[in-house]
Amino acid sequence: MVASNKIAGRSLKKRPIYEIEIPGNDSPTKPYEGETSNPLSEDEQQLLVKLAKKISRGQACVCVGSEEAVTWLVRGLKKEQEVKVYFINSSESDNALDSFDEEAGTGPFTDLSPEELEGMNICRYRTSSEASRKCKEKVGLLWVNASETYEDLKRILIAWQSKLAANAKIAFHGSHLPAPSRLIKEYLGDQGDFQLSDSVSQTSVMRLDQCTHYWMIDSRDVGACKYCGRKRNFKRIRNGAQHVNIQKKNKKI
Repeated sequence: MVASNKIAGRSLKKRPIYEIEIPGNDSPTKPYEGETSNPLSEDEQQLLVKLAKKISRGQACVCVGSEEAVTWLVRGLKKEQEVKVYFINSSESDNALDSFDEEAGTGPFTDLSPEELEGMNICRYRTSSEASRKCKEKVGLLWVNASETYEDLKRILIAWQSKLAANAKIAFHGSHLPAPSRLIKEYLGDQGDFQLSDSVSQTSVMRLDQCTHYWMIDSRDVGACKYCGRKRNFKRIRNGAQHVNIQKKNKKI
């Protein structure tokens, strides 16, 4: 089995200055009770600005559950990058959607001035599953405010994984919490295809493994890459995906 990480980028067409899309609410996620990640530190704010500047032209940026993170991402983006920002409301109150004033640039992103919002293309959704279906671009950055359950976090990653560009970064703010810590360990280990790229305060950043893997799979469904030696447990990956899908179906019932 051969997997290639080389994916061609694409450019965006001209779009309105500010776009808000609000699909129906399909089982929003629930936060950890009593456990939420802290506000961004100054170092994390600057990390967001740096990550935003490195997003390739025409790619998308996804931010889950943190309006503060959107603020700093927008401050790092340049208009000529033509980056579309997908903001996922996650466990936020749906009432916040009603207060948006397009012309004044107020509402959910009150820390951004009209000048900072000018030329930005931001779409707001309530769930990652809906947003990922709408997304036509390759994603250069996925930022997750990780105050969710393990199942919710895994569902977020599964929703966006096929959309990731070859140079994409995935950042978890609140990576010290049990659920994201467990998920990061899995994706850096034998269930994932990621490597640790950076760690700042309570945020861990992963990137896609750059090796074009050639998997030699044994009878236990454990593969070893012919080139880099990395191992992957395909059985665990398959079982984990099935478990998340079952949980999702149960929520809809």
